Amino acid sequence: MLFLITLMMPFSYGQMDFTNNSLTDLQYKLVYAGCKNEIIISGLPEVEHTYLTASASSVTQVNDSTFILKPRYRTHMDTLRFFINDEEMQKELFLVMHPPLANVQLGEIETEYATVKSILNNPYLNLEVGGFYKDYEVLVSFQLKILDVDGKETKTFDPTIGIQLTSAQLNYIKTLKQGEQLQFSEIKVRSAQGMIRKKPIYTLKIE
Repeated sequence: MLFLITLMMPFSYGQMDFTNNSLTDLQYKLVYAGCKNEIIISGLPEVEHTYLTASASSVTQVNDSTFILKPRYRTHMDTLRFFINDEEMQKELFLVMHPPLANVQLGEIETEYATVKSILNNPYLNLEVGGFYKDYEVLVSFQLKILDVDGKETKTFDPTIGIQLTSAQLNYIKTLKQGEQLQFSEIKVRSAQGMIRKKPIYTLKIE
């Protein structure tokens, strides 16, 4: 996410760029709680001291023109103030929101039905939020079960660490017939603030 903000000063200092590398949609003027936002102040002349403060975020200064903004939770607005030599030069108000939670999806398979071939070509369990936000949650582990056409469990694999189907799982999937199901349960994800959460059961049916 990139904000281009002209600095309102008696002489030109260029612009202040707010970049959220976790966002893929550029139309929203937002910052997200718990996520790092890079702020670059460009076009500055020779000055002795620049810094940025925020009312609802922690601010880490990388150098005179680059800052990292991380909004805190339990807040809705954030006021950013930019100073040069202790003189306030600009104030900006931003909306702070919690990032949307992701849904589970196997590779690029967007429906609940899949062929064996498409599953073999998409062996990674992903977190998907419609292309808007990424990296807020990280998938940690899951458990795969195989169900027959009536939904009865026929095979249970040990919990899998990571996002990739194992070779044993893939070899078993090669034998599946139409109507059988892959059930992903115990799907654990780690949030940006380090909390472990479980996702709902995710099921794919062989077509």
